[in-house]
Amino acid sequence: MQLGKLILSGLLATSLLSPSFASASTNSEKGIIPSEMPPGTVITFDEDNSPVITKQGSSTFRINNVEKIDLSKENPEIPNSPISLDEFNKVIEEIKQEAKDLPVYYIESKKPQPGTVVSYGSDGQINTIESKSPNISTYATAANGNYVYGSYPNTITITTSKVSGVGRFTVFNSIKGDNDNNLVVGDVATKGQYDNPKSGTIITASANGITKNLTKNDNGALDNAVLDVWKWSGVMFGYTYSSTLSFAGSYYYNR
Repeated sequence: MQLGKLILSGLLATSLLSPSFASASTNSEKGIIPSEMPPGTVITFDEDNSPVITKQGSSTFRINNVEKIDLSKENPEIPNSPISLDEFNKVIEEIKQEAKDLPVYYIESKKPQPGTVVSYGSDGQINTIESKSPNISTYATAANGNYVYGSYPNTITITTSKVSGVGRFTVFNSIKGDNDNNLVVGDVATKGQYDNPKSGTIITASANGITKNLTKNDNGALDNAVLDVWKWSGVMFGYTYSSTLSFAGSYYYNR
């Protein structure tokens, strides 16, 4: 065993892991990405395509859902949307009904290869999957339908009039967006392969019972999330920013 590395199966065999992560031991064979690990974990697939822990996470990093929201602490740079939570949920339901007869596409998760690096968020779910293979360079909004992907799972619904995403939010801290623009608080990235509205599109997002109007100014892989929210100071959606933060959320916008 190399210094600074822990073989995944060895870690999972310990009694320190909570029961919710014990199931990941069944997915520790070659070529399989565990769907859950202790929050903050990073694994790298070695030359044999076996997962090796290169950064050990801990259940102490887990960020639970906020039980009581103090709106006075929310970052004032991104005020809450004038749309109430009830109104937001009504729109999400309307999109769901509009799409009930549209095709459902189940998107296969990425397969690891030697050198693939997988990071896990504050909820223990997969945050990013980075490999040596070329990234997708062409992005466009897909045909009308329901696109289901990731271990969370996540669903992007595309209709003639609207697009919605229901699943998981992650965070990022890139400097430049999809048009070489400087990213700012309130910017978000969408899953560009399937959902790539024009830069500057206003996206109404909700998490923890809070709705906000955010701005699409980037896109990305979003392997296990529907929206990537740019870093912030203070509190947003009831959460303090951290590089591994991940939480349940949903959004929609008009096409």
